[in-house]
Amino acid sequence: MVLHRILTLLAIAGLTISGARADSFGVNALLEGHSSCGDTANPKGIDFARVAASLGANVVRGDCVYTIEELTELELRHDSLRDYQADWACVMLQDNFERDTFTECTPDTSRTFSDGPVSKRLIRGEMAYVGVYRKKYRYLISRDVAGQTLVELRIAFHGKAIGNPAVQAEMRAKLERAAQFWEAHAPGGRVHFKFVLVQPGAPASIDVPLTLEDERRPYDVQWTTQWDWKTVAHELGHVMGLDDEYNQLRNTMGLGKGPMARDRCTRTSLMCDNNSSFAVPKPYHYYLILRRMFCDEPDRFFNPLASAPR
Repeated sequence: MVLHRILTLLAIAGLTISGARADSFGVNALLEGHSSCGDTANPKGIDFARVAASLGANVVRGDCVYTIEELTELELRHDSLRDYQADWACVMLQDNFERDTFTECTPDTSRTFSDGPVSKRLIRGEMAYVGVYRKKYRYLISRDVAGQTLVELRIAFHGKAIGNPAVQAEMRAKLERAAQFWEAHAPGGRVHFKFVLVQPGAPASIDVPLTLEDERRPYDVQWTTQWDWKTVAHELGHVMGLDDEYNQLRNTMGLGKGPMARDRCTRTSLMCDNNSSFAVPKPYHYYLILRRMFCDEPDRFFNPLASAPR
């Protein structure tokens, strides 16, 4: 069982035993560490408080009120007198900032969602996936004269499975349903999504093997036809540069009694728990995706050891 979980952790990173590299912390450091607003100074150049407050996050004196660990403990007490959604938004927003190559860029939310100029741009960057592993993202974003924004992903699969027309139709339907889901929850109703299945080898946001087996691998390693449309929506969040919000290592190792103690995130967020019937994309997710249209191209790669995982 222990060996199986270790191999699973390596699969999460897209590594094999022979191909493991020193891109990660030791397991003990991974399990003990976590980054949050209360633990880490804001990255240089980030007007975090202004952006977080405008997105409905709870900010006091320029910082989040609680750490992720504190929020987990509060949620486990079942305190019905307090809704902590705004606090979760704060810590998850900062985690995403710290783990992104577009870290030093915080355009106003009004400009990000509607008031920006007409433009079209290919966004390319990297995130420190689960705080450790370097993962790339790539998507196209455009805005028209009416202030309507389109985010486009082009998904290519390779392998025997995708050669079946029925499988192609199935995956195309899941991509379309995922796009509708992201669009339905977009603030202001002016952000649209188009997730397109393209031929293997064509220019794409991501090109991965597709299997018929029920296997869960990282979004850039392998997909399976067994994923439902909501899992696809979650994985496409990664393709748009969003990190997992659940504690990947605690989840994989089965640590903690119950989902909250194990995952340490709010189940109302799609990037926390795509299996939850009430999990949806949050306003800060859209901001993180759209803001890069107004950011300078990153001039460096992310240092995967710069931010410890939660």
